[in-house]
Amino acid sequence: MSPKPITPRQMKLYKVLEAYIREHGYSPSYAEVMEMTGYKSKSTVSRLVHHLAERGWITYEPNKAHGIGLVDLPYEMRRTCPTCKQIILQRYNPAATP
Repeated sequence: MSPKPITPRQMKLYKVLEAYIREHGYSPSYAEVMEMTGYKSKSTVSRLVHHLAERGWITYEPNKAHGIGLVDLPYEMRRTCPTCKQIILQRYNPAATP
């Protein structure tokens, strides 16, 4: 199943999760996400995390600390998804592809 398009708010959260996980090696807590994104409640973060998981952008294991994981999106998806243009520019480097 290929990931479905996401909203700008979901993209903002995805970028935060991606940067944090790539830097630290594990996902942030909801409180840390609130601080990084400026969202005012954990329920907002929870809702957006669940939407990203439902759309296939992340994996999520409920009741597990640091239970969010990144899904490696296929290049074709990133290229055709209108809300993914920033990810294409930031993540895809043809020179680095074997």
